[in-house]
Amino acid sequence: MIFRVGVLVVMCLGLALGSAPRAWAQQEGIAIELNKVESAPSGCRLHFDVHNTTGMKFEVFSVDLVFFDTDGVVSSRSLVSFGRLHPNKHHFNSWEFPSVECTKVGRILVNGIQQCQHDGGESFDCLSALSASHKGKIELVK
Repeated sequence: MIFRVGVLVVMCLGLALGSAPRAWAQQEGIAIELNKVESAPSGCRLHFDVHNTTGMKFEVFSVDLVFFDTDGVVSSRSLVSFGRLHPNKHHFNSWEFPSVECTKVGRILVNGIQQCQHDGGESFDCLSALSASHKGKIELVK
């Protein structure tokens, strides 16, 4: 009988704690995912999924992107504005980059943050809060 109660207690704790770490483990920040890449007549079209988990509203959020070819050589550079980011929300943005051939891009570096205007405290470090990921062959790195 004591064994059954012990097993039941352990199972209940496992269920209770099993769902909680997901919320605790989520770090506040801004996650930029390169979601899709497609060739366009004028160049390369990139689709980004941006997730703001900071709880703050960003009036302006823009980054400096550096494109590297498949040999690791810099091929171009561009400033991209993700515009207004609402707290705890995903945002989807797409851009075409003229004169960039998707098949020749091997990696895109988020070189820095150009603008980061938010309604939170002054000490918020936008670059430290940023994470980058990708789906597909072209890497998006920080």
